[in-house]
Amino acid sequence: MQTGSHVMQQGLVLFDSLEVICPVTALDQAFITSQLLSKAYRGIISTEPAALVKQLRDLQCRVLDYHMTTKMPKLIRTNTTDYKEFCSTVQALVDDELLVVPFGEFDFGDLAGGLPACPYYGFTRGTPIDRFYLTRFITEYVEMMHGKTLEIGGNVSNVNAYGLRQIREYETLDIKDGVGVTKVGDVEDSGSWEPESFDTILMFNVLEHCVNPSRVLSNCRYWLRNHGRVFVLTPAAQRVHCDPIDCVRFNQDWYQSHLKPLFSHVDIRTFGNLATTVAALAGVSAEELSSGTLNKRDQRYPTVVAIVAQR
Repeated sequence: MQTGSHVMQQGLVLFDSLEVICPVTALDQAFITSQLLSKAYRGIISTEPAALVKQLRDLQCRVLDYHMTTKMPKLIRTNTTDYKEFCSTVQALVDDELLVVPFGEFDFGDLAGGLPACPYYGFTRGTPIDRFYLTRFITEYVEMMHGKTLEIGGNVSNVNAYGLRQIREYETLDIKDGVGVTKVGDVEDSGSWEPESFDTILMFNVLEHCVNPSRVLSNCRYWLRNHGRVFVLTPAAQRVHCDPIDCVRFNQDWYQSHLKPLFSHVDIRTFGNLATTVAALAGVSAEELSSGTLNKRDQRYPTVVAIVAQR
């Protein structure tokens, strides 16, 4: 919403209903402030009024109704001569997503060509991001994975690959025969195993390939012994990967509604954020992202959803 401009000598102004004025008297302070504002892609920093006016005209801020009613009164027309206070205010605007890329100026960079960095999920560049989170998920819960275990869509070599130490017996189920597959069958067929056969069931990057995922979860409960657990990880956003078919993506609410009636205890968690989800779709590897980016969790933009459900 455009409301008019304010220009001050030797000053820095944030515009578009947000006004923060702070003297800028040293080039090093100007540089630091520019770095801070670069998090929002566009900074305005100048000691020259003419240049400041031009930058003010280019700046756009997105102000949601929610922020207008709850947070904006504290931020509008905040005048300060304290540099640290100014930086803190700017950072608050960035954190609240009020200072954003101006309309029409978003830079898609290497994605503009329409081709991924790697068409194989990131394998040619390093560790796919979903595999990075799978390793983290297993590491956090490995002590709970014990006894007679079934992995759906895996092979027996994963006992060592996953670092499973409490496993007594390891079976695998796949729709097609292959190395390390102990039984060929359909996970949607409850007759594939006898009831109460397993202490642990693992199902990683499988459920999205099932025509009837609700039935699959019901079968997992049927095959689990009392107090047994099923561990599930699925992509929340991933390129279409038909192996042999690719049917659906899941979020927390879907799991909540389908698992609660079946299991006595359900733990649903997400990994990832907007940056990791875009990177995963583009086939960027985990090694190309910072630990800070990989560690950040934003439930609005999950890369994967992970489940632990106990019968």
